[in-house]
Amino acid sequence: MQFISPPGNFNDEQNIETVLRYSDNLTPNFTINPYAKWFYAVSGSSTVVTGKKGGTFDVELGAAPTIDLAPVKLSFPTWITLGPADYWGGTDNYGVFATGIKATVPLTFIPPQLGHWSAHVGLEDYTMLNSELVHAQELIGTGKHYNEVVFAGGFGFGF
Repeated sequence: MQFISPPGNFNDEQNIETVLRYSDNLTPNFTINPYAKWFYAVSGSSTVVTGKKGGTFDVELGAAPTIDLAPVKLSFPTWITLGPADYWGGTDNYGVFATGIKATVPLTFIPPQLGHWSAHVGLEDYTMLNSELVHAQELIGTGKHYNEVVFAGGFGFGF
């Protein structure tokens, strides 16, 4: 994938990302859904601003435990990023820890021939474990935040 800066704040970045997921289906109503995501910065500016410019990586280890309370599904996405210190540009090998809650409901009023639609809302708390991530915020002028809580909502569909 390519990261492009429309106002020209950084050079285009070329990256590769791959994910290995396991759908465990422990019971019909409960799953843990562990995964590992590998992100490789091939070239261009540093994804973290202060880190190495290409030739480095990070790994996201996480899970999305889900409880099906029909019709609502509750999931609790939780993950941490790890990698070599040069990815962040400091001396630590960890980046972000995040956890949250997401509620999803099917939109059954939409005919099934148009796909299976759903709506979701959620909150996720991001904790910057690496001081270079906070320093990068200062450099780009967005403040100095060790924690961010993000609200999200949206729609999804599949066939």
